[in-house]
Amino acid sequence: MKSFIQVIFELKNKSANKNRFGIVLDILIRVLHLITRKYTNRLVTYNFKGFKVMVPFRHHWSYDSINNPEWSMSLGRVASLVSSKYPNSVFFDIGANIGDTCAIIRGNGVKNKIYAIEGVPCFYETLSLNADILGNIYPINKFLSYDTSEKSVQLKVLDSGNGRVYLNPDLYGDDASESFTSEIETIKLSKLISNLSLSQPIKFLKTDIESMDMPVLKASLDVIKSHLPVIFFECHIANAHESEHNIAFLDFINEFRDLGYVKMFYWDCSNEYRYCFDLSDSEIMRDFDAIYRNRMGLKYADICLVHANDIEMAENLRAGERKYFVSQRQTSWGTKVASEY
Repeated sequence: MKSFIQVIFELKNKSANKNRFGIVLDILIRVLHLITRKYTNRLVTYNFKGFKVMVPFRHHWSYDSINNPEWSMSLGRVASLVSSKYPNSVFFDIGANIGDTCAIIRGNGVKNKIYAIEGVPCFYETLSLNADILGNIYPINKFLSYDTSEKSVQLKVLDSGNGRVYLNPDLYGDDASESFTSEIETIKLSKLISNLSLSQPIKFLKTDIESMDMPVLKASLDVIKSHLPVIFFECHIANAHESEHNIAFLDFINEFRDLGYVKMFYWDCSNEYRYCFDLSDSEIMRDFDAIYRNRMGLKYADICLVHANDIEMAENLRAGERKYFVSQRQTSWGTKVASEY
């Protein structure tokens, strides 16, 4: 028999349907949800792309993905293309949270081994359960950073699923108000990989670590140079990040261009495909910097960087994203041209 919390969770997700019944149900479920959330954040089952994964009751993943079916789905399509070309490679998911990225990748039929790295203990516990459900996922409880050391930081962890490390919380104003002091151990990607003694190439490297993406990737250039993976990361550009981590977006992109990366794709706020351009186009890079700078985390981009060795993959990705998103914009005079690729 389903628990009361499971029933409320499923009703909450069904209320994402915005027809007339869905709107009424949404109001009722929001009230029940607000009442229930005060008492529990127990795990419930969420059916996602054929997998019955575990989700903390107050985590935003299920509701967001139902309300917005395109949320983060581009990541799965990119991973599928990488897997097709490199079926025996390993993937790294840095900032794996509860395993939602792994589920998106598995939901696209990708079988590659995934090392899923998550530092926040409560997220890691659920990630470990979902790793068994999804299969061939290896969870690692570590904070990836630009060095290997012990640090005293301000850590913010929200039941909705967001976690963030602040080295200098004064730069972030009210955003850091719910953070608390924590002693954490960090590790560089190169050190972690050395400990794993990998024999397969790394061909997909994803990060979603709340403004730490660029510092961690820059500190991992030795690994990236050795493996030349497709890079997929969440990009936040802010003066505060640059002051805290001493790294600017344009300089960061130049580092990858110098390694032979040639194409940059981006999706606005983990949703619609926006554009693909050459890393050598400095003026467009400046436009991108200006558009996304200092948006307080409310506007960001998912970025995919592709090396010259994988230019054919980049062309396939570009063509596929065009077809996919055109197919989602049906009108009375339009014809659906594709549903997937």
